Amino acid sequence: MRGLDARTVGTVAAIGAGLTALGLLDSPLPWVAAVAVVATALAWGLSEHLRGLPWAVLTAGVVGGLVGAAWWGVEPPVLLGALLAYLQVHRAAVAARARDQRVSLLLSALMLVVAAGGGVGPVFGLLALVWAVALPVALLPPGAVGFGTVVRVAVVGVAAGAVLFVLGPRPAGSTLGGPSDDQVIGFATEVQLGDLDSLLVDPAVVFRARLDASALAQGPLHWRGIALDAFDGRAWTSTLPPASAQLQPPARFRVDAVRIEVIREAMAEGILFTTGRPVHVDVGDAPAGSLAADWQGGWFLQDPGRVRYELVVLPPFGTGGAWFADEGGSVAVQRALQLPADLDPRIGALARTQAGAGTPRERLERLAEHLRTRYAYTRRPADAGTEEPLDAFLFERRSGHCEYFAASLAVMLRTQSIPARVVNGFVGGEHDPATGWVTVRRYHAHSWVEAHLPGEGWVVVDATPGPGAPVAAPSMWARAREALDIWWVDQLLAYDRTDQVEAMVGAGETVEALWGRSTQVMDGVPWRGWLLLAGSWLVLGLGLWGILRAIARRRGGAGAPVRVVKGVVARQHARARTHLAGQGIRVPAALPPVAAAQWVQATHPGAHADALLQLAWLYYDVALGGASDAERAARARQLVGTVRQLQVRDVS
Repeated sequence: MRGLDARTVGTVAAIGAGLTALGLLDSPLPWVAAVAVVATALAWGLSEHLRGLPWAVLTAGVVGGLVGAAWWGVEPPVLLGALLAYLQVHRAAVAARARDQRVSLLLSALMLVVAAGGGVGPVFGLLALVWAVALPVALLPPGAVGFGTVVRVAVVGVAAGAVLFVLGPRPAGSTLGGPSDDQVIGFATEVQLGDLDSLLVDPAVVFRARLDASALAQGPLHWRGIALDAFDGRAWTSTLPPASAQLQPPARFRVDAVRIEVIREAMAEGILFTTGRPVHVDVGDAPAGSLAADWQGGWFLQDPGRVRYELVVLPPFGTGGAWFADEGGSVAVQRALQLPADLDPRIGALARTQAGAGTPRERLERLAEHLRTRYAYTRRPADAGTEEPLDAFLFERRSGHCEYFAASLAVMLRTQSIPARVVNGFVGGEHDPATGWVTVRRYHAHSWVEAHLPGEGWVVVDATPGPGAPVAAPSMWARAREALDIWWVDQLLAYDRTDQVEAMVGAGETVEALWGRSTQVMDGVPWRGWLLLAGSWLVLGLGLWGILRAIARRRGGAGAPVRVVKGVVARQHARARTHLAGQGIRVPAALPPVAAAQWVQATHPGAHADALLQLAWLYYDVALGGASDAERAARARQLVGTVRQLQVRDVS
């Protein structure tokens, strides 16, 4: 079994970080990564026994399997991740030289690159940090690896990463990276009746929002996604495409306006979820023309990735009030009256009977109340394969989820010449008082109706009883993980160029205030504070470095660096000792040069040991006897060449 030293630990940590990162992807890769971790651990400890396996045959089998998987449509990232995992196991089993470990380190880096395509959450960030700290430790010269060296490398690596994060180039906008293929079913421009089925049992987070408690107290918030105005009996479609738009904020917002901060997860359709009536939408430095709005009150962003945006909205935030005075004009109103040519006449008859006489609002309320009280809510409607799902809901099953209630109310209102459209969005959410964030999950998906009433505009109506609570709340562990996700996005991924400038200016001004000095020139730039801050960090760094050096000298140990005197002979002697350490010969650090060479002769006899002894006497001649370093330099290089001929296979 291989000797366990700091360099080996660094290599194992880097490899483990890469394999674990593959396990974060939503694919078969978690299973592949788990198997690879176990196999790598076994191969690392039993490499002497595994080198004789028919690795060429095994490699051919793996490549053939990957080709077959590609033929069946497996995604390229999954194939690449599986191949990297196998190559990592292969390297661990057959590696014979120190340079082979560098191949393993390269493979681990490629694994992190593949895993980053699935999103860069807090767990991935931790794994990347582990890899970044482990890599320089794994690459250190063998003779220089001691406890103090490892600690210094780790501290310097973490500090350098923090400085680069704060001061390095940052994106200018607030758009956050993330996968773009995680489509939220039911939020396309064409939605089949029943498409929300799969969402209503899915706890995945769609977006998070932070807003005033006063808005939350008004009841369940209806988060608007997309409005659909055309119905063919089976599917709803949005016929008014979005166009480039940008709300200009007024000079002053109304006193009842509410500011909302939203972090939306990645999705294919690029919808910006809103509540109330938006009077201002801000997506940071999104490219010109990327923000769009349709004639039915929907807002969209061309970038489908994770994004952070801010809203200023006016109430109401639930049902009963008019959100849009005349959104879309007469075009939207006329399209909200369309009915399928083959609509079952029983639907119109039912609407006439239940609506009765009176104003449009009175008839609307009677129809909504009829659906709430005479039909049952279920998250699993049994209508698979039904040709006429609306007819089956109204006259046969008499139970369904929100989509069926919303579609039925909209169609019945249209038979009464009341314009109506279906809206797909989300209702409610899980409020965390500690952070102020509301988490909206896929199982909060909901459908409702917007009806156009004379003198009022588009009014929100929800005919769904309940409207149906989530089937299960997330566990305490899931909530803690989501709190970490919020912090990660809010403090790290969302840290853009604007935040960077504000942080730097704020730090400089704080230091100036502490020192009682202020900047009088350079347009208010706190240059004095920056100079003082840089000097303080320099002094702190030098002091920390000295403390770590003192710890290293006090601890010593088998892996501590050899103390040498300056000169060619001294450097050659150090090179020889470093080479032997790299080949697994751990010379006790307490032995002086000649005694150390004699120890090597006794434990690993050969020409290399004899050459090391002669080199040690040359070192003494120069360091203690006053001999000329230049005259003995050529002989020292010759002896080092003999020592370096030793390879690991020669070590008994």
